[in-house]
Amino acid sequence: SQSRYGWQESNPRKDKLHMVYAQELYEVRKRKGVMKAEAERLMVDHNYFAAMAVHRGDADGMITGATMNYAECVRPVLEIIGAGRSKVASGLNIVLVKDKMLFFADTTVSIDPSADQLASIAVHASKVAKYFGLTPKIAMLSYTNFMGKTESPRKMQEAAKIVKQRYPDLIVDGEMQADTAVNPGIVDRIFPFCDIKGGANILIFPTLDAGNIVTGK
Repeated sequence: SQSRYGWQESNPRKDKLHMVYAQELYEVRKRKGVMKAEAERLMVDHNYFAAMAVHRGDADGMITGATMNYAECVRPVLEIIGAGRSKVASGLNIVLVKDKMLFFADTTVSIDPSADQLASIAVHASKVAKYFGLTPKIAMLSYTNFMGKTESPRKMQEAAKIVKQRYPDLIVDGEMQADTAVNPGIVDRIFPFCDIKGGANILIFPTLDAGNIVTGK
């Protein structure tokens, strides 16, 4: 229920939905090694309780991570809610630079995503950009500009091709370096054939290493 200060804090152990959620967790995870008693114990955890609330439609979303490490926060989300039809979970950082909003992905989940996974990650990020009223302009990042001679650049080139094939209306290009992606002057001067004009607002990183180095996480 709501109070004058917003939603009241719920104690999963005492909540009337505790046993309902525990039973549903058991049904979802019983073939993954979770016994009924374990489901009841896990549902005392606020993250499991919140994830189940979202899964059942009793909540629209959940906020977590302020007091726990990342793995503990994301595990119940993946176990209960899952990644959807695409089967790709990804993390995204929003960076505000003066009057610009930039989206970095994947910065939290995928260690070394494939070209197909990177394409799905890019599409997911584009939906977030659209939510904020922006036209998505996606740059597939690597350490080279439009060369694709080694494994990582080739992967990013392939990811860009996959996005173009599946969503021809999306603006996407790569592989390219980060400064090329966000600096319109470099593109206009050196790479006029690049489909991204005016600077990219979605930067897709080739690995989790690269994403975390940039975001400083």
